[in-house]
Amino acid sequence: MTNTPQLRGMANISFWAEDLKAAKEWYTKLLGVESYFQDWITASVVDPFGNIIGFIHSPHYKEIWDSFHQT
Repeated sequence: MTNTPQLRGMANISFWAEDLKAAKEWYTKLLGVESYFQDWITASVVDPFGNIIGFIHSPHYKEIWDSFHQT
């Protein structure tokens, strides 16, 4: 077991940046850990009734899903 302190408490955080590579390096250095989900793609649309529908594509989630649903 290691005694290295780790950042705890944030479930999800989003940052927008013009230079993604530089931003990832800066936040990794600041927080001391690499980003967990780097390849999420999100989108949302509003239906005719005003409901917001969100979509998330995560390659990590697909890997987990596939590992539990192998044929």
